[in-house]
Amino acid sequence: VSQMSFLWEAINSGGPALCFHAGAVVRDALYIHGGVNDRLASEPSSNLWKFDVSSFSWAHIESPGSPHLSHHTAVTQHDRYLILIGGWTGKSRTAEVYIFDCLEEKWITSKTEGFPRGAGLSSHTATSLQDGNIIVTGREGGLRTQRRAGSTFRLSGNASRRGCSFQYSDTSMGMASRSGHTAASLTRNRLAIIGGRADNLLEYIKVPVAVQAYPELTDKLSVLSTKVQPSSKPPGGRKNHISVSTGDLVVVHGGETFDGKAKAAVSDLWLMDTRGGQLQWMKVECSAGCGGVARAGHVGWVVKDTILIHGGFDGRGKTCNEVTKLIL
Repeated sequence: VSQMSFLWEAINSGGPALCFHAGAVVRDALYIHGGVNDRLASEPSSNLWKFDVSSFSWAHIESPGSPHLSHHTAVTQHDRYLILIGGWTGKSRTAEVYIFDCLEEKWITSKTEGFPRGAGLSSHTATSLQDGNIIVTGREGGLRTQRRAGSTFRLSGNASRRGCSFQYSDTSMGMASRSGHTAASLTRNRLAIIGGRADNLLEYIKVPVAVQAYPELTDKLSVLSTKVQPSSKPPGGRKNHISVSTGDLVVVHGGETFDGKAKAAVSDLWLMDTRGGQLQWMKVECSAGCGGVARAGHVGWVVKDTILIHGGFDGRGKTCNEVTKLIL
């Protein structure tokens, strides 16, 4: 069984050095917002950047009204609107929703309602549902501290409506307490919640998530799964990693582990295979000479069937600015 299976290639090193930022794909372009320039910094940026995948070039988008945020999350609507949810403002946690119109390149005024008063969100997840609503998972924390209980919220709203408002409703699903976790949309109306704590790496929420189809990437991961021996045990707990889903196959990369190496990013790449109702974890080794890419607090996406990552901090704690491509 071959373990020599992938390579990382830096395709641009001229972008902003950021970690704990948020990002999403709109019309095959990467948009990233906010974050901090050092993992220990507490003053988040308000900058919005666009990375053009075809020209490998960055553009700084200057538009008044951009919020200062880190540890927030982003989803999109109508392949036009970037929806930023929650995060750390530099002074407190917030649950506010902010909307950027990527077509007209302007921030849209919106109203946020329904979140518990005196509480906010950070290091949470947000996932689009089939009906256009959003499921948010994480810890409903006080403005400066976090309670040790998992929370799930349904967030409803339509960014294309004039004077739009977004409404939170509590959808208690008995989720474990997590922070710095990821959420991966799976087929059969499942949302996989991965990491964000030292134990209980994985749990599922039954909810009608929207699943993106990436046929070429799915084929490559399927071939990869035949070349890698399934692990006898799942990965250890981790936080501030990324996960990318093709529906039944999930790639999990990087993060900080809880095995004494906390605050040091790891380069682990795992493939989670949920096909056929079974669960298999496979640790994929980098090709000879690759060395791996240690990252945590980074962002990851699929663009044109290719996994790209940006930013985060490396194993030495240095904040990175590269856009890096996974070659399978």
